[in-house]
Amino acid sequence: MLNGANDVDVSFYTELTDAYGKTSDGVVVEIGMNKDTLDKINFENVLHKNVPTIANYYWEHPLFKQ
Repeated sequence: MLNGANDVDVSFYTELTDAYGKTSDGVVVEIGMNKDTLDKINFENVLHKNVPTIANYYWEHPLFKQ
C-alpha cells in the first residue's frame, strides 16, 4: 500500500479570513501516521471520527472548536 514509504502525512488547506477581512490559504487539519499504525487499520471499516485517536499526529485549526 505504501510502496516503501514509512510515514504518511496529509494536510488539508482552505481559504481563511482573519478578523480584518484579509484572506489567505491556511492549513486546517494535519494528520500523520507511521507504517505500524497504517498496518493496524482496516480501511473498509474505520470510522472517520476515530482518526484523531488513531493518528500518530493530529492537529486541527481552532476554528473547529468554535
